[in-house]
Amino acid sequence: MQRVDINFPPRVGAHAYYDKRFMLHESHVVDLNKYKTAIITTDKHTRVGCHYSMPYINKPSDKNSIYLGKIKEIHKITMNGLTFSYKTYTYHKADELNRQKDKTNVENKTLLTERQQSWETLGLNIGDESKS
Repeated sequence: MQRVDINFPPRVGAHAYYDKRFMLHESHVVDLNKYKTAIITTDKHTRVGCHYSMPYINKPSDKNSIYLGKIKEIHKITMNGLTFSYKTYTYHKADELNRQKDKTNVENKTLLTERQQSWETLGLNIGDESKS
């Protein structure tokens, strides 16, 4: 059963966990393009590795997950083979979301323009609903 409350990147204020199964070690073969970790500070630890966070404290059923405490700060993120500061990550994520929003707005304006042109072709005015 997969837990749907698991977050990566971890969230400030959430509860952090380290999973030993994801630990980088010379004997492990790890695809660095899929490896995800963060360096965080919690109320119990300073600058530790974190693999995920959850909005509540979860007693892990296996011995591989270690509870690290409540996240106070996120320093670095490693994902898709890259490591960068959390501020850089949030800046680029916000920029990406804004680009998606702009693209959606342009697509909506294009659809509205095409609809308006097709109505004009049919001899209908946008404000004149009585002719429809």
